[in-house]
Parts: sequence; C-alpha cells; structure tokens
Amino acid sequence: VCPRVGNSDVLCVYKEFQVHGEVCLKKHVSRLVANNKYRETPKFERSRNVELSKGGPYNGTYQKVGAFNNAPLYHCEEIGWIFYNRKSSTWRMRADTGEGKCAVGSLVTAQRNEKTHQAGIISKVLPGNKFEISWADGDETDKIKARSDLELCDGGDNFADDGSFLLEAPVDELLGDSAPPVGGWMAAPESSGYVPLEGFKYGMKKLGFDLEGAELKKWTDQLLSKTGAGKEVIMRRPSVDISFDKLFEQSGGGEDGPGAWKKIGEGAFQAYLMSKGFTENCHLLQTEHPYRAERHSWSKDISIPEAKGCKLIFSKKCETYDSCAKFMIKTGGIPKSTVGPGMRVEVEGKDGLRRFGTVLEVDAEKGGKTVKLDLEASDPDEEESPAKEKTPEEKPAEEFAFVVDGDFEKIRVEYFLKTTKPGDEIQGFKLEKSMPMAPVGITGFKERKTAHKEGVKDWYRLDVVQTMLGWSQSVYDEIGGDGMTKEPMQAEDVLKDLDGAVKTLNAALAKTSWDDEENLTFYFINGCTHRLVPEAHITFKGKVSDEIKKFEVREDNENPKIEDLGLGLAFSAGVRCGWVLSVEDTLSEDNTGIQPKISKEELVANPEKLLEMENVTLVLECEEPEQSCDVEMYSENFYNCDIESNFCTVQFETDGDGCSYPERRWGVLCLVVPKDFEPKEGELKWKWLTSDDVGEDVKDLPILKEASTSAAKVGTLSPSDDHIKIIKEVEVEDSTFLQLADGQWIPIFQEDEDGNKTSVLAKVEPWDEVMAGASEILNHAEGVADANPLVSREGWDEERLRALCMRHGWEFEWMSEDGERRRRGAERQGLVAMPFATTKSDTQCPDGFETKSS
Repeated sequence: VCPRVGNSDVLCVYKEFQVHGEVCLKKHVSRLVANNKYRETPKFERSRNVELSKGGPYNGTYQKVGAFNNAPLYHCEEIGWIFYNRKSSTWRMRADTGEGKCAVGSLVTAQRNEKTHQAGIISKVLPGNKFEISWADGDETDKIKARSDLELCDGGDNFADDGSFLLEAPVDELLGDSAPPVGGWMAAPESSGYVPLEGFKYGMKKLGFDLEGAELKKWTDQLLSKTGAGKEVIMRRPSVDISFDKLFEQSGGGEDGPGAWKKIGEGAFQAYLMSKGFTENCHLLQTEHPYRAERHSWSKDISIPEAKGCKLIFSKKCETYDSCAKFMIKTGGIPKSTVGPGMRVEVEGKDGLRRFGTVLEVDAEKGGKTVKLDLEASDPDEEESPAKEKTPEEKPAEEFAFVVDGDFEKIRVEYFLKTTKPGDEIQGFKLEKSMPMAPVGITGFKERKTAHKEGVKDWYRLDVVQTMLGWSQSVYDEIGGDGMTKEPMQAEDVLKDLDGAVKTLNAALAKTSWDDEENLTFYFINGCTHRLVPEAHITFKGKVSDEIKKFEVREDNENPKIEDLGLGLAFSAGVRCGWVLSVEDTLSEDNTGIQPKISKEELVANPEKLLEMENVTLVLECEEPEQSCDVEMYSENFYNCDIESNFCTVQFETDGDGCSYPERRWGVLCLVVPKDFEPKEGELKWKWLTSDDVGEDVKDLPILKEASTSAAKVGTLSPSDDHIKIIKEVEVEDSTFLQLADGQWIPIFQEDEDGNKTSVLAKVEPWDEVMAGASEILNHAEGVADANPLVSREGWDEERLRALCMRHGWEFEWMSEDGERRRRGAERQGLVAMPFATTKSDTQCPDGFETKSS
C-alpha cells in the first residue's frame, strides 16, 4: 500500500539522518525499535557485569564473581568490590585489598582452543602480568597465559565484609538485593575527602583563618574523625548532617564550600612538602593509576617565580600503553593561566562580534578575567553592525567584558511550565550597556531551583540571541505590551532592540498563567571566549628597574630583549624573560598610557636609560607566541629532565587503547621543583618488591650476623608494606647487604634451589618517598564527595531496554522484517476519514455478463 514508508530497501546505501539543532530525547523520540539479538541471546552468553561511572578513581567494569549474603558479588581487580550488606540493607563498594588477585594456587579457567575452556591452577607468576597454568587434564601445552585471558573461578571465596566501604546506596525498590541500584550512591565519610590536621590548619590560613585555641576547637569538634586505619584526620563530610562545605559557607569565608576544600587540599600538599624540606611552590603532576582506557587529555600550566629553571622528577613506576598515550612538556608562548592585568586580548562576543581590550582584573573565584575594551572596534565592518547603532548619549564612557580562562560553558535550562515557573526562581534580567559582548545579566535568584541545579551562577550572562531564537521563539510573540519584542526572525532583530528583548524576557518571568504543554528555555554562558594577543601594556608605578633588571641589546633588532625580570606588575601580567620592548609602539600613540620622555635613537642605543624612569608605560611583546614541544615521553621512556624556563605547560593525552592491560597504563607521577633544588639526605630506607615486580613469589629473607651468605642465621624478615630502615649498605661478593638498626644484616636478594639470585628489595630514593606521600595527600583530599556515581549493567536485554523506554516515555517494539512499514502504513490509512454509511448493495448482474436464465 505504501511501499516507501518504513521500507529500508529503497533508502539506497546509507540508513542515517543528520539533525541540525537540539535533540530532546523526551520530545523528539517516540519509539525505540530494538534488534532481536537482545532477546535471542542465550542467558549463559549475556554479560552479568556492571559498569561504575562518574565515580572518579573507582570507575571500572566490575565482574560478577559469585555471591555474598545471597546476593550478587562484583569485583574489579585493583579497584574494589560491590556487594550487598544485609544488616544495613544497602549496597556498598569497598576497596580491593588483594582478595581477588591472581596468585599461585588460584583456580582459573581459560580458553585452550576455539571451542572449549579448561580449568587449571596457577603454578607460577611470571613478569609482564603473565602466569604459568597447570591444566586439569595434565596437558603441558599452552601453559603461559596473560591475565586478560584468565577468569578467576574462586574470586569471591576469599571476600569478607570487614565493615569498611567507600560508596553506599540504598536498595532499589524493584531490584532489591538482586542487583545494585543505578543511582543514589554516596561517598562514605572517609572517601568524601580528608586531610591531616596540620595540613588543614595551613590551608585555612591560606584562606584567611588563623585557627588556634577555641577557634580551632570549633572546627575540630565537628570535623575531626578517624579513618579505618585509626588515623585522626579532618574529614570533609564526617556524617550526613555535618560537612566542611556547610560550616565554611556559614563562617562567611567568601567562597563556596567545594572551592574552599580544594584550596585546603592544596594547602595540605604544601604543608607536607615543607615538612620534607621542600619549598611550597613545587608542583605535583599525576594521572589516575591506572589511567582510564578511553580517549581523554588534560594540560596544566606550571610556573615557579624567580627560579632559574624547572626540574621535572618522574617516578620509576611511570608507564603508558604505547606512543599514542604520551606526556609532553611545552615551553615558550603565553600560557593563559599566567595572564594578568596589562595583557592584551581579543574578545569574541554575541553574534561573532570581536573587540580588542586589556586585562583589567583577574577573578580566580569566577575562573576568568575582566577586560577593558578599546573604544574603537578592531573590525572596520562593525560600523554597520546593529551593536554600533547608538546615539552619543547612550554609549557608555567605558566598556568591559568578562572572559573565561577554562572551558567555555553554555548551559541550557528548560522550565516545564506545568510544574515550575522561571519567575519563581529568577528575579529578573538586566541590560548592561557597559558589557556589550554579553549585555544581558541576571539581577538575582529568589530560590535555588532548576537553573541552580544545572550549574548557573549569579554572575553568568544570558545568551539573549539563542534564548530568543531557540525552542521558545514562538512563546515570546504571545507576550503583548508596549516596547516588547515580537517574535524575532534573525539575530539582527534581537540586537537592534535589546531593551525590548529584556522587557519581553522579564514579562515572561512575571507571567503566571501558561498553557500546561508549554515550556520556556533559557541559555546561560559563563563568559566570553578570547584569544591572547602577544602584547602587554605595563604602567610601572615606581622605577622600571624594580622589576626589569636588565635589557639585552641586539644588533639585528632595534627592540631590546628582557634578560632579567623580577616579580611585579609585568610578571603578573604574563611577561617573562625573553619578551622584547616594542620601541615604536612604546613611543607612539598606540601606547594608551604614559609615554616615556626619550627619543627613539636614545632608547635604541641605550635601553638601560628606561630602567631609572618612573611612572611610565611600556609596550612589551612576545616574539614567539606559540608554544613548542620540547619533550615527549611514553611507554617506559620516562626520565628526569631540566628546562631553562621557569614556566612551562605539561600535557597528557591518550587514545584509550590498552583496556586489557591495566599494568601498562600505570600513568604518570612527576614532581616539579626549582632547577637548582636538591632534597635533603634523610634516613636510608628500602622497600619490599611485589611478586608482580619480580615475577615470582617473594619469600622471607634471612637475618645474618655478618654481611655474608655464609654467616650464621639468627632469624627471618617477612615481606610487608613498611619500609626497612637501615644504617649502612655494603657490597660483598658482588651482592648487596643491608645493616639493620640492631647491627644485624640482611641480603637484598632471595636465592632458589639452583643458586639463582633475585632482588626483592629496592632503595627508596628521597624523590620517590616525597612523590608517593604528596600523591597520597592530594588523592585523599580530593575524594569523591562531588561525584555522582552511576552503576549500570554492561549488557542490554529486554528488561533494561523497556526500563530505558519507560524513563523517556518512548514506545517499544522488537524489530521485524516489515513491522515498521506496516505500522507507518496503518498510521497513514488512519488519517483518511471513512464514510459513515455505505450505498445500498446492487444485486443486478454486472454489465457484459449473462446469467444462465438469459
């Protein structure tokens, strides 16, 4: 009947479509048609694993390894367990302490050929996360298997609920104890984040709180608690009702709770470094261990003021999967994080408008900068732009813009008017003509509802063009009144009448009577994007020599180069050694500040004359604004290095390969210190290596009376996580022996029956100990209190598909050969009105036919 409706045979090669604009799953999708494979797959072939996401360091795939408390038990090696606690009627996630780890004697199964799996027992641990298997049938072939090829049969047999947990969630009413819930997970007090007491005091001091005596007791009475190991620390959320975030906001600290806790963590890190003899301006760079097996990247700007260079020290554990997972060090250019007042930028605002300006102020809390715009637009075509059609009386004397340092955010907030009204939350919108790049702001919030939940802050700006031309475009035409904008058709219509647009928006907030099916959508932005211009205008309040110590005169260039630069306005703006003085711009009208009274010839011949001048404005330029990659490291090729500059940008990126090899995705741990810094010599310490490190079981070491293998044995030393403190190390017979505090000796190796020696102890370098301790401080401080963990099943079946459709209000059906064509055809036929009555039947013989009687 309708051969082209729902018939994929006539759609040529491609079966896809493109959507230009927004897609709302609830409004724009009506039906999910699923392939039959999701119900035809046998149960024994379906995945029973669950995936934990948005949980920070606890993310991963948790395999079902058995049962505990008559409920499923899930395990993710080296991360943790998900189990049901019947006493509290909650699902919990706790850290892995090695119960489910492959070891000698573990029962496993693995594929021996294309058809069968075979059981076996691990007989030997080999390097590279490989294992030797003794098969149940006694066959000696194919004995070496990688960890990814093995399935641990008794992975849950050794599991025990010791009462500790990192995440907890109440049971789902429908799922009960049959499966963990998708949402509702909350961090346990210990995993919400914690810092040592001394680190907390130092961090609070950085925030302006000098905690001593009664003032300190006020905080410790509520936040001081013990970890599972019995250590007293300051916890971010020691209970459901008490949290640092609430206490800090009540104290009037001027920052939000999460931002303040982040600074507490940084303060605890700095306090730890200083306790080890380091300076507080050192930096720690690290990935997750192991890092996620998915495509991602991050970068960080490093600056150590007044240092002669930077030294980067890498942990010996550093390793990435391959050359597509690399760590890069870039120097030169102008890192955005170093930019401050005086730097020149180009700002991009509404409808593609661009303006040049100078950074006026840095606002770390908002994550951006205030820019004073040049009064003349940089683009000559802008004279015809609607934004320039102003009378002299309307044009403000000064114009500004707020630009973001990090990611530009555009937040879509939709109000379903049947349940919530935007006027119940937003007080109103205001037009600020002094902010032409994003002229519409928020006057305030009455309550914290929909917009606040989406992340909109008080200082966010409204994207007035997209709001007026978005999904609610037709709604604004219904709002009558003098001076209000009717339904706009193009961006120019909005920009020509911003006063009318704001009146219309405020009228929409004030309206209380709406059709239940209508909704209003607003678009908010956290600021404008910008591009750095390699130029800075610096007005020196005192002598220039207070900051610029020396210029380098160049024969081939009239612009002298800064050879020595101290702290001050120029450094705060982002100027660094190697920048040049633009002689021509400094002495021309392009210098909007105070021009120095000196001729061009004098300045070129002797730039040192500038150093003694006061209250002058210099135009400084960066000749190489683009950064260059000096160092690139990947796989196991990580090494300590020095860079000549005291600032650089580090970047890590990966393509996501290596999901089956977590041991090759350990990641990066690096400490950045001043180039000439050396750590103080402390106690000599050694640590035990693991069986994974040495490729065999680590056994007890003999304690000897003398440093010799033939010396009398007086005891044994068992492997542990604690470091071994020694007073001396010596080389005897090509072997290393360590003297303990009591004068006895131990070898650093163990010896097998054939006399082969394997080192099982490794020296703890001062760098390694500090890096490990600093990493632990930051990881514990970060926690997962701000995370919103989700646990979802890895596979899809009918139950999960129908739950997805129920969530979004979709219809559901199974795919059939012509099911969609028949359904669409029936819909079209249903559009044709059938007559209410038919004509009387005709019993006469049709024309051209004869009856027998005739």
